[in-house]
Amino acid sequence: MRLGIDARPMQGQKAGIGEYVSGLIGGLAQIDHESAYYLFSDQPLDLNLPVNFQNIVIPASPIWHNKVAGVCRSKKLFFHATHSLIDAVLQGKKCILTVNDTTALDNAQTHSLKVRVINSFLFSNGVRRAAAIISPTLTVKKDILKKIALPESKITVIYDAVSADFGKTKDKSVLSKYHLKEGYIFFNAT
Repeated sequence: MRLGIDARPMQGQKAGIGEYVSGLIGGLAQIDHESAYYLFSDQPLDLNLPVNFQNIVIPASPIWHNKVAGVCRSKKLFFHATHSLIDAVLQGKKCILTVNDTTALDNAQTHSLKVRVINSFLFSNGVRRAAAIISPTLTVKKDILKKIALPESKITVIYDAVSADFGKTKDKSVLSKYHLKEGYIFFNAT
């Protein structure tokens, strides 16, 4: 298999999607030494990965996604759009799209103008054109299906995993400060 992955969320200080992409790539590096992976970014990635992983740097520009699509066509890659609807629209059946949430549509005021515009114009087209959709939760899957009539089988729920160091506090004073015992888990969700 030859797969391109949008690795831009790993750049800089990683937030939720950056952690997701980092975990995905790290997991693939551990289990798959046969497939060729092309990590697309707009600046070099500082990663120590096996030889079957290659970083393709395409400088940031308004046509970044078009350039990525061109490379994918020339190298005959299937592409994983980790967060961008633009890639799904441009690459269609050669693209897997991860839809992390639908908040840009449901709570537009919490997003930048750029994100609101892209989602309002491309959400429907992107999820329809993508070959498959990954959702991190059943709730997000249901949210997508409420907005777009799709075969339910097109969306696969793949729950986010935790990192190997999850729950291992490096600062034991946190445990004593809050009178916690080893093995304590703090969970906050809605």
